[in-house]
Formats: sequence, C-alpha cells, structure tokens
Amino acid sequence: MTQTSLVSTRKYWMGLPADEHVVSRLAQDLNLHPLVARVMVARGWTDSVRALEFLQADRWTLANPLTMYDMLGAVTRIHKAVAMAEKVLIYGDYDVDGTCATAIVVKTLRKLGLDPEWFVPSRFRHGYGLHPEVVEQAQARGVSLIITVDTGITGYQALTRARELQMDVVVTDHHQIDTLPEATVVVHPGHPQGQYPFPHLCGAGVAFQLARALLDEFPEDLVELAGLATLADQVPLLGENRVLVREGLDRLRRAPGVAMASLLKVAGMIPARVDETVLAYQVAPRINAVGRLDDANLVVELLLTEDPVRADVLAKRVNGYNQRRQSLQAAVEEDALAQIALQPDWLAQPGLMVAGVGWHEGVIGIVAGKLASRFHRPTLCICVHDSLAKGSGRGIANFNLYQVLAQVQQESRIFTAFGGHQAAAGFSLLAANLEVLRDQFLRAAAGQKEVDVRGQRVCDAPLNLADVLPEVLPGLLRDLQRLAPFGQGNPQPVWFVKDAVVTDVHTMGKTGQHLKAWLKTGTGSTQPIVAFGYGDDLAAFSPGSRRHLLVALEENHWQGQSSLQLRLLDWK
Repeated sequence: MTQTSLVSTRKYWMGLPADEHVVSRLAQDLNLHPLVARVMVARGWTDSVRALEFLQADRWTLANPLTMYDMLGAVTRIHKAVAMAEKVLIYGDYDVDGTCATAIVVKTLRKLGLDPEWFVPSRFRHGYGLHPEVVEQAQARGVSLIITVDTGITGYQALTRARELQMDVVVTDHHQIDTLPEATVVVHPGHPQGQYPFPHLCGAGVAFQLARALLDEFPEDLVELAGLATLADQVPLLGENRVLVREGLDRLRRAPGVAMASLLKVAGMIPARVDETVLAYQVAPRINAVGRLDDANLVVELLLTEDPVRADVLAKRVNGYNQRRQSLQAAVEEDALAQIALQPDWLAQPGLMVAGVGWHEGVIGIVAGKLASRFHRPTLCICVHDSLAKGSGRGIANFNLYQVLAQVQQESRIFTAFGGHQAAAGFSLLAANLEVLRDQFLRAAAGQKEVDVRGQRVCDAPLNLADVLPEVLPGLLRDLQRLAPFGQGNPQPVWFVKDAVVTDVHTMGKTGQHLKAWLKTGTGSTQPIVAFGYGDDLAAFSPGSRRHLLVALEENHWQGQSSLQLRLLDWK
C-alpha cells in the first residue's frame, strides 16, 4: 500500500470578502499594489495607520522589556549573581524554542562576564519540564541561581525543592499559566498581574527580551535565534513575533552567526536567499530531530560555539540525526496509512487513532500532525512498547483536543500522564486500554458539533492571470514581500483562478510525483504553474481542460534569474 493510494479529504473553499472602496483607499494611502491591498483588507487591515504599522514592523516597535511583569526583578537578581560571581544554571528544553532560548541567555551572561552552566532535559530520560532531581544535583555542585527558559511555569515540585534548598529560581516561560508557581521571579508575557502589550512571545522571544533588559541594547547577534524559534514554535506571526522574525532574517542574510552558517550549509542553503520557509522547513526540523531521537545538548553546544570548524562538525552530526528522523518518520507514516487503508470506515468517524508496536516515540507527533492535516481529523498516534503506550495528538481548526482528552480522562482515568493544549497533546497509558481510548476519544470528538471535518481552504482574493504578466510583476512581487514573513496567523496569500485553461502539462520528479502545467493568460501568452505532489492528477490537467485553481504566487530563483512561479494548492 503506497501513500498515494489514499486520497485525503476534499476541502471546501471559502473566499474572504473585501470592500473595494476600502481596498482603493488603502492602496493609495500606502502605495500598495491593488491585489496586495485587497489581501490586507480581506484580513481585517482596513485602517491605514494600523496597516502601516503591520507593514513596517521593525525593532523600534518592540515594547520596552522592563514593562514585562517582574522583568526588573529578574534583571536585579541576575546582575547580583554576576557581581557576586555566583554559580548559575540555565535550564532549557529540547526543542528549537528551548535550545535557542538556552543559547540566548548563556550568550548574554557571557557578555556580562559570567559563564553559566546549562542543562537541557532528555525527552526519554527526563521528559519535559523542571525536575526536582536536577535541582538537587545543581545545588550539590554549588549552583545558587537557576534561570529557566521555555519551561518552569508548571514546575511546582521542583520549585518547592529549590526553596527548601535555599536556591533562587528566575522562571522565564510562555506556556499557559494555570496556577502561578512560587518562584523567586516569574517573567511571562501573559502574566495575570502584568500589562505587557504582546502576550504571544515564544520562550526564545521572552529570553531575547530578557537579554535586551540585561544588556540595555538590541543584541544583533542573538536575534537570529529568536526569529528561528518564533517560526519553529508556530506562535502567531503578528506584532512582536513578526518583528523578531523579520530582524532575524535580515541578520541571517547579512551576517549569519557561526552555528547558523553551518546549519544553512548542511541544508544546502545560501544565506542571502534565506526566508521563513527555509528556517521553518529546513533548519528547524534538523534541530528538532536531535531532541526527538537523543540528547539535545548537542544542539546547544552547536549554537554556542564560535569555532567555524567545530560548528561544521556538529552541524553534520545534527544533519545525520535529521536523516535518521526522516527514515523513522516515513516508516511510521507508511504503517499508519496502511492501517487506515485496511479500515476505510475510520475516515467516516470524527477522529483518527493509529497505534503501532515499536514505533519511535520521537516521531509520532510529526506523523499525527501529517495525518490530521491530510485527512482533516483530530489524530492520535501511539507507540506501544511491551505493556505501555505513549501517544501524541494533533487537532484541527475549531477543535479543542485538550478538552476532548480531558473529558476522556475524567470519564475513564486511563491516562497515567497527560498534558497539552487546544492543538496538541501528549499522554501515556497501559496498552491494554487502547480500545477503551479509541471508543471514548471518538465519542468525545463527536460531541464537538461545530467541527466540519471536510476542512476548508481560505481564499484571499481572485486572480486574473493577466495581472501577473511581466510588465506588472515587479510591483506585485515587491508588495507581496511587504506582507512577509508568512506563517501562523499570517499565512501566505491564497489566490483563486477561475476557469483556467491548460495548454500543456508534464510530470516532474524521479517518480513523476509532481506536475508542471501551462495556463492561458488571455493575452496570447501562457503562465507556468507547478503542482508538487499532484502527479496522480495528470489526466485532470490534460491540454484543453478547464479547472478552478487555488494558487500561491512565489518568486522563483534559477541560474541567477528571478521569475514568478504559480504553485498549485488545490483544484476543482
């Protein structure tokens, strides 16, 4: 059974309305191409002043870090540690956000003259979070101050143990606060007693603001790490997150740090051409692969080194982990798709659950996400080892996965460990309870009546192919780039092409898995379009056929030349 044997759920299309009078005014006020102005209006940017703030997003729009609740307390305690040459431990996490945040704070303290210890827990030996035994070990080594990054907000037991050992802990985190921990200082952009204007920073974003406060400057060399982590953690690319990614990309293109230069090299990327897609789909997965399969301290070592030769060696090791991750992921995904093919009735249910003996724990979250996206159903992917099972879940739009699994736990008490949020969750249980979990998960998922498991494609604006002719192209591409970076909360614009006429088509790729077609523009010329992963639809694009299309407009660089590229997203 190949992956192409299963067809994903066909999504419905929804166009966003836009007042043409407002579009015209915005285009004139901001000197924007009308098509780009239409996208902005459709997305709610109808006020010219607010729209200009969105477009300009630069470092000067970042809030003063000292306005974050108790940031002054953190700065005061850390400066005391520097002055007294105390032993300090930076305690991070094993994903991109946690490792980048760790490197940001370690580098900051080194600039202040203090060389701290750092620790990143193992996914397999420790699990996520702040652990009492690590606190005890640190105290035994003479550590008097722990600074957490991207973690700590739920480390109640470890924080209690730190107090008992008369250790201070500065918690910096961005995860949801249920109950405020009793730490020396808690720095959080969404602190219930604070008034920080942007609560959606990732852990490295909070760490970067801490670095700004400690150094009393904008640390140019650290912003690339904050930008990378912001993309990888899929926080909304609006407000301060948009600034961090923009500034980080600018730094990478001009003068990448030693570690980032090596990571780009092993990914085959040129710094001058780096964009948010390269970071999100080439660099971030390589970093995450290490923590998924082994000890992520390797990543922190890479991010901290200033030796280019050492960085190249470590980056190659990181790349090796990513290749192994890809192989493991492909095997689990193939097994999961085979299960679904044998149980076609699963696709008529409100959720998916797949489980396999021996599946690697480090990749089940990725596979759950891919299945959820492909079949547009909340998905649980579970690995079974002996009598124990560990699972990872991914949700879909307008579906609260955490709420559903919390209901399962309340009714059955089958989870031995459970946590997460609306879009993702992790859990453990006895393998003997897997069928109980399937039944209760599907029953609870069915209770979320408002969820449409067909899924949807949101279309920003209609597109006439005559609008992308060479003579109008430069202004359109320039203004589209003003909307970037694209990602969570600010997706790449989607365009609707009505009744496109195909003049020619051929397959691409080693196995013919991709298509390239040419479309009539209505002016006597043709416009190429690429369709990655649509090789099985070759017959639907035979010359002379008419199709409604959803496309992305992208700039393609080839042999020193730039051209417009239409990329197919969906067709009818």
